[in-house]
Amino acid sequence: MKGYVIVAVVVMLCAVSHGSITQDMYDQCYAHGIEQISQGNLEAARRSFEQALGFKPGDPNAVKAIRLIDERTQKQNANSVLPNDDEDQKEIPLAEEKAARVAPESEFKEPSNAVKNESQKDFSIRVSLGSAPGIDEEESDFWIELPISEEGGGQLEILAVQRFWSKNNPNLGGVLGGGVFFSGNSGKYLGGGPDIELAAFGVMGEGGIVAKLGERVVVEAMPYLGIGGASVEITGFTDGSAPYLMYGVKGGVFILLSDNVELGLELGYGGFSSEVELQQGLLVGDNTFKGSGGRASMVLALKF
Repeated sequence: MKGYVIVAVVVMLCAVSHGSITQDMYDQCYAHGIEQISQGNLEAARRSFEQALGFKPGDPNAVKAIRLIDERTQKQNANSVLPNDDEDQKEIPLAEEKAARVAPESEFKEPSNAVKNESQKDFSIRVSLGSAPGIDEEESDFWIELPISEEGGGQLEILAVQRFWSKNNPNLGGVLGGGVFFSGNSGKYLGGGPDIELAAFGVMGEGGIVAKLGERVVVEAMPYLGIGGASVEITGFTDGSAPYLMYGVKGGVFILLSDNVELGLELGYGGFSSEVELQQGLLVGDNTFKGSGGRASMVLALKF
């Protein structure tokens, strides 16, 4: 299963890389077109916008820019001379000629990421559901420690997340989030021993770095930490409650499905620890249950 996940991630990143290169080439051609307009070089600007269309066919910004250039060129040709019956063909005043020759830059939309960031939605509510490590270690005060077979676990997270983009490089930034988690971890003593079940609830926070790969793909990497409480059930023992500590690191790839929805895949490594006081007959003591391992989660993000 892990092999299929790795292959899927590699294929996704290859596709994303190609899209990012195409977007960069489009941005360069479009920016060069805007620069040529500011210098009054309409023909050179038109060629740059046509090159931009080669990387993003049908792009509305480039199409509109070419249409505006054609309109300005027609006005320039119409106003460059007086009517044909004026044999002197007096030149129009220089100020009028310049106005006809140079299109106002305000009529052209600059597709830079800085402009896009003004309207993009960077706050989201995320619901994450995935795997969690099982119990694989025990520290006991009152009996011989027995080997534990890890049975696995699962985790649900509901988080509020905010991304922040750099002014110097709008493709890079940071991400902060926080919310609640629900976690379940299980294990079994070897040799026919009792089952162990942990059910935990608490609050967690995370923070790290974020980067854009094209217009619709974002990658994140961050550590996280959670604290809460857990109920512990062990066959043959009195049930108990205990504090619960969760920690780890994760990285994710998020794809923008619409203006308000992102779908993500997160992979990482995490662990937990929970110490509980248990009683069996007259014996009372503290037992600490631990576990660590790889994690994978699917994430649905609703953007606001």
